Amino acid sequence: MSLTVLRERCTGCELCVPSCPFGAIVMKEGNAEILEVCNECGLCMEYCPENAILHLIEVEAAEAALSAKEEHRNIWVFIEGMKGDLEEYCLGVLGKARELADLLGTKVEAILMGGQVKHYAPSLIHHGADSVYLVENPLLEAFQLDVYDEVLVKLILDYRPEIVLFAATSRGNALASVAAAHLKTAAATNCLQLDIDTSERLLLATIPIYEARLQIVVATPKHRPQIVTIQTHILKRPFLEPSRRGRLIKVKPDVEASKTQIIDVAERDRGERRLETAPIVVVGGRGLGSAEGFKKVEELAEVFGCAVGASKAAVDLDWAPRDYLIEWSGSNIRPRLYIACGVSGSLEHLKAVQGSPFIVAIHSYLEDPIFKVADLAVEKDPKEIIPKLIKELSKFR
Repeated sequence: MSLTVLRERCTGCELCVPSCPFGAIVMKEGNAEILEVCNECGLCMEYCPENAILHLIEVEAAEAALSAKEEHRNIWVFIEGMKGDLEEYCLGVLGKARELADLLGTKVEAILMGGQVKHYAPSLIHHGADSVYLVENPLLEAFQLDVYDEVLVKLILDYRPEIVLFAATSRGNALASVAAAHLKTAAATNCLQLDIDTSERLLLATIPIYEARLQIVVATPKHRPQIVTIQTHILKRPFLEPSRRGRLIKVKPDVEASKTQIIDVAERDRGERRLETAPIVVVGGRGLGSAEGFKKVEELAEVFGCAVGASKAAVDLDWAPRDYLIEWSGSNIRPRLYIACGVSGSLEHLKAVQGSPFIVAIHSYLEDPIFKVADLAVEKDPKEIIPKLIKELSKFR
């Protein structure tokens, strides 16, 4: 994604020349010029007072007049790279796109990028996609933000979707935000609800602010595409239609290697017990009293054969790693059974688990907010109850 100088903006101040650590900027005929030795670090962009140095793809986006709403059609869904089966939340985003597309009278198109991901295309069509854009390349095997961003932005410039939807995962939020910046549009992240103004073809996104204490509705009336990420716990898997037919469109854009190199990947092995997709989740909070108390929750989850989560208090106390965090800014979950042990129930936490159909709360204080949403309340010290549960459940193993 090379840098370029907009000559009509450049005033010849020369501030960018000494800022370049690679000596890649020279003055020519009163304007700055970037040489091929440029490493694209972007430092010169910060020094330019006229905003005359841009990524080439940003210039292309501006020249493409992305604000011309009438030229944009169809709803895109970005499908994250997978290992194994399609993630439930990917299909959930697809279902939401189908719902919006039917209201607008337009099509749903899935963007499937990765090393070898073609075999996922039929399932995407059977769950609501009219078309699947397939981008396969060895350089897309691992998710690297700069590579995925460049490919996605090129596709958007070529095919001009009206709306682009992502799951509000760490990858989805990052890619949506960076792509929106390069496309000179906006991204609404971590949306709790999506509505549509059909007369204006305007997406209305409800997002939480101030640690989920308030909600606001935002829209992008003047620029396209409209880009949003949706919190995964509000999504529902669409119906499977095996007879449904769609198009598979193979796209082969130029893919450049990332500026960074992945040396090693170490993943936490949870098998089928991922928080976002686990049918049962046991969660520990401050009421467990100590790190040893939290280990009992992990032991209970092991006996139960389910996933482990943690409240923000437990994570802040270093009783649990951050990827255990259940909060609207961490993991949003929708298990069939949610068991809270020593969790008081902050607003952020309750927002993240509101999609669970059955909630069990074990805590000493009946006044805590968690009991207001619990289907089964156990007003007991979890440090006493958990060992008993482990003992009884172990009999059935």
